[in-house]
Amino acid sequence: MRSTGADCGGTWYPAVGPVALDTALMSAAQGHSADMAAQNYFQHDSLDGRTAWDRIAAAGFQGDPVSENIAAGQPTADAAMDGWISSPGHCRNLMGARATHVGVGYAYNAGSTYETYWTQDFGVR
Repeated sequence: MRSTGADCGGTWYPAVGPVALDTALMSAAQGHSADMAAQNYFQHDSLDGRTAWDRIAAAGFQGDPVSENIAAGQPTADAAMDGWISSPGHCRNLMGARATHVGVGYAYNAGSTYETYWTQDFGVR
């Protein structure tokens, strides 16, 4: 989608370069997904008050955080992506020209409200 451009809620975003996987962003994203699943919540800020930016810095990302997408309840990565693509704000994050790196996370907890929790953290170096 980044390579072809996308219509995000009526706003056209032109093609942009790919993002590279980053281990620190992966750690931050995975940690947030796992925390949401374990503590049964769904929001950008952790229950202890940490923001995405706090978690990204604590994971050691050597750059600037750009954006975060979260999703819950989608059974597959494709379903989570479809949800983000159909949401103008999340789609805009996916198409953000400033982002050069990404980390993704997934966690499952059958005893939680949504069971599946997905996180994408974007950054620039």
